[in-house]
Amino acid sequence: ALLFSGSHDCVTPPADHQIPMYQALAADCRALVSLTGGSHCQFAEQSTICELGEGGCTPPSISRGEQHALTLQLLLPWLRHTLKQAPGAWGEFQALLEGLGGITFLLDCAPAAMVFDPTSPGRPGATAPRLQAELWPNPAAGPVEIRFRLAGEERLTVDVWSVGGRRVRTLLDGRVAEGAQRLVWDGLDGQARRVPAGLYWVRVRTPRDSDARPLLKIR
Repeated sequence: ALLFSGSHDCVTPPADHQIPMYQALAADCRALVSLTGGSHCQFAEQSTICELGEGGCTPPSISRGEQHALTLQLLLPWLRHTLKQAPGAWGEFQALLEGLGGITFLLDCAPAAMVFDPTSPGRPGATAPRLQAELWPNPAAGPVEIRFRLAGEERLTVDVWSVGGRRVRTLLDGRVAEGAQRLVWDGLDGQARRVPAGLYWVRVRTPRDSDARPLLKIR
């Protein structure tokens, strides 16, 4: 789910509308983009009735055309990714979020929503083999072994995610030597609380490769 808001919107103020909507979304991947200086009415074509309604608001500091251009610049790669799984679209969307001026954003995506994309920025040519993680046992009532093999020394991140897109715990974030690797997740979250039974995702990621595996926790 992708939401847009304008920082000068006093008709539907983001703090009372878009932000609570974003927080309530159960989507595996959700984003909220605030256009700095954007207004409520400028998301649409010119309308006297709408503009009368926001007469008491702080005037927008960007033009209607600029607001439309920013919106479309982000919306189009998002749609290409979510509707067509177009190669490179997810990387383009992420690069725009990080590189565009005039916006602030929130982004929360579970690994399942982050489609492996060999053409994403930072992965030219896709010459390295894809990472393959194994979970044992699965389903699991107790600790879970996470096994994988690295072709060379890599910086590695291993995270556990809920199906709602929340990072439950980061198990590893650092450089790891070449060869077979084994981690154990004890079933606790980042605050050392036992997680409830349910479906989770374990994601293993290097700068070049990523793999996410479903894990069913049972009692």
